[in-house]
Amino acid sequence: MWWLIVNIFLLSNCFLGWYVNKVHLPARFVFFGAFAIVTMVCESIAAYYWLVLEKNNLFLFHFLTPVQYVLISLLFQNFGSPMRLHRTILFSYLLVCLFAIYNAIFLQPVYKYNSYTQLLCFTLLICWSLFYLVGLISARLESSLEGNPMFWVSVGTLFCSTTNFIITSMMNYLVERQYDWASKLYDFTTIVAFIMYIVFILGLYASRIFKTY
Repeated sequence: MWWLIVNIFLLSNCFLGWYVNKVHLPARFVFFGAFAIVTMVCESIAAYYWLVLEKNNLFLFHFLTPVQYVLISLLFQNFGSPMRLHRTILFSYLLVCLFAIYNAIFLQPVYKYNSYTQLLCFTLLICWSLFYLVGLISARLESSLEGNPMFWVSVGTLFCSTTNFIITSMMNYLVERQYDWASKLYDFTTIVAFIMYIVFILGLYASRIFKTY
């Protein structure tokens, strides 16, 4: 139960951080606010299904995964991406949504862990965050990167996507053979998400804390 309380606390602070600082943030950060709300609502419902109703809640993540991907990718798409990359990210929305539907019908039904869709999303988010960070550093437009809220979003996304890609790759094997180990690895992904949310919150207040952006 502790993880649910911490999760809701961090996600509500992500939304609150966006709302309080939205006048200081680029307009496109509205997608970040939507990400925080959608994630908090869906994961709260998932916890209710699992803890109270004692029913399978995995169908919710078949919906949540592509939605989270689109909302975070919209940030990268609209922050200085070259036109070719901009179009690639735009095309990826269709790719992810179609694959998520295909996966839920033919590969991993809605009552199973949607690792294939997650691996696709993690791979793409690693690419977008790396492209953004390399472009940001190469352009040298910032005298201090820590004052740029998108820098923190990129770092948090890169950390979480890379770590979860490794964990999910292992879970894809273990969930069918060693469920206890898969359960422990899933608990670790919760900690990774907490770290990402803390980095996001720091980024939302970055312009006030560092006063350089």
